[in-house]
Amino acid sequence: MSGFSYFRDKFYEKTGLDLDCYKEGQMQRRIKQFMQRYKAESYAHFWNLLEKNVEIMNSFKSYLTINTSSFFRDPQIYSALQEKIIPAIVKQFKKIEIWSAACSTGEEPYSLAMMLTEMGLAAKSRIEATDLDYEAIKAAKTAIYHEKQLEPVPQEYRHKYFCRKGEHQYELCPEIKRMVIFKRANLLKTMERKDYHLLLCRNLFIYLKPQVQERLLSSFMKNLLQGGFFVIGSAEYISSPAKFGLEKVEHAIYRRVK
Repeated sequence: MSGFSYFRDKFYEKTGLDLDCYKEGQMQRRIKQFMQRYKAESYAHFWNLLEKNVEIMNSFKSYLTINTSSFFRDPQIYSALQEKIIPAIVKQFKKIEIWSAACSTGEEPYSLAMMLTEMGLAAKSRIEATDLDYEAIKAAKTAIYHEKQLEPVPQEYRHKYFCRKGEHQYELCPEIKRMVIFKRANLLKTMERKDYHLLLCRNLFIYLKPQVQERLLSSFMKNLLQGGFFVIGSAEYISSPAKFGLEKVEHAIYRRVK
């Protein structure tokens, strides 16, 4: 058994995270970068370090799950949601059940919550947001962000929905916080079945092996109502959308047609 295989199996036993789902070369590069921080000379040495130090283990899990997010990321997607997609959902379903998958520290679901509030649709909306990382979920629930993180937020939203919380820190107002329900979830395991009108999973597929992407898409479609919409990252694409009952309607946005 190679050093990486040993590490991969031990890590899965301990955490339930299956590193086999990710593109191997990309994943090993990231792991080795982290190992260098702690001068771990081998995978076996690194595993011993993780087993003995909970803080390093938690830090490593957060590092692996790539918690990169921002408010109103890819503005053209939010414009399409506001101008076309959400009005189409409300017209067909009268309400909006949303799932923000791999939500990281909450910027995406909170962006949606602010937008829906401005559209006068808060009372018709329900947003669930999930992530694998406990620390990311904890930070999302707290909803305190550095002022630099607020730069993509429209000026009028900043004044209306955030208040200063110490030097360079801002807290999201309770009205928007209450609109989002955060939960921990491992998307690569069995999902809880629900019916959503809008499902977002952005910038995760680029890290996954093709067969895992297909498996995840199939699971997502079991949770997306016919006529609902699925949103991916602007640098991602679905090579055979019809295979999953989808058709492309906008850049990075697909509709479930069957």
